[in-house]
Amino acid sequence: MATEPLANEALNIMHDWVQSESLRKHGYAVADSMKHFAQLRGDDVDLWEAVGLLHDMDYESHPNLERSPTEGHPFIGVAWLRDHGWSEEVCRAILSHADYANV
Repeated sequence: MATEPLANEALNIMHDWVQSESLRKHGYAVADSMKHFAQLRGDDVDLWEAVGLLHDMDYESHPNLERSPTEGHPFIGVAWLRDHGWSEEVCRAILSHADYANV
């Protein structure tokens, strides 16, 4: 993982994975919301903005319409993030937005 701010790196990753303009807009909106609430709580704004940007990074390519608890979205994206040195905090936060991930 690079030394640039997490949200900047997350934005680049999201753009690599997500081609749909509507899904990108969804990611921006979630990131803005996460950033806002992190500021209110005094949490790490950069980290939570990154989570918002990355939470659906694999949805387009691995939508998981069957809601499998082990395959597809969000598991593919999280596996990639883990392989690329992203923290377990980010990975668990992304998994937690899918109720079928049992996190």
